[in-house]
Amino acid sequence: EYVYWYKQQKGKSLQFMGSVVAGLANFEGIYQSGFEAAIVTKKHSTLTITRVGREDGAAYLCAAIKGQAHYDPAFFGSGTRLTVL
Repeated sequence: EYVYWYKQQKGKSLQFMGSVVAGLANFEGIYQSGFEAAIVTKKHSTLTITRVGREDGAAYLCAAIKGQAHYDPAFFGSGTRLTVL
């Protein structure tokens, strides 16, 4: 099971945040601190922002791969928009 997380700020391109593979979350660069992710069931994954700041306001999307390899088709969720006031 593979789940990939992406962030898209308004007017900007999609940014890869990290992945959850075999139950282990691995985040890239600036996302290594303040983010947690898990696969709860085959149809449910979570992304938690542990310290929310203004820069976190964005749309967050996940992509799941049902197969056993990174090159299998990815299926995107509808996403969630976070607004920080």
